[in-house]
Amino acid sequence: MNESKAEDSANNAPDGVKRAIGLALLEKDAEAEARLEGEVEKILAFVSEVQSIATNDATQDNGKVNIFRNDVVTVEAGEYREKMLAQAPGSFKQWFLSKKIL
Repeated sequence: MNESKAEDSANNAPDGVKRAIGLALLEKDAEAEARLEGEVEKILAFVSEVQSIATNDATQDNGKVNIFRNDVVTVEAGEYREKMLAQAPGSFKQWFLSKKIL
């Protein structure tokens, strides 16, 4: 989202909040709606600020080196997979199974 879209979204925040309340099947409360509008505006302002920061500096090497060990892979891919799957409560092929959360 670019800055103009963020500004447009901020200008439409009250309508967006009302729509989100309806989609979430929340109880419509004027006080909660006003609070959410303020929070949405703050979130959109923060997102706009973060987007304006140049990110290409973040990928540069900072020159720091781990002096305690070399950062190298010491195991083969999948070396421990069978042992871990055997101890898991459930598995299917090469994946762990977990309980459904929702």
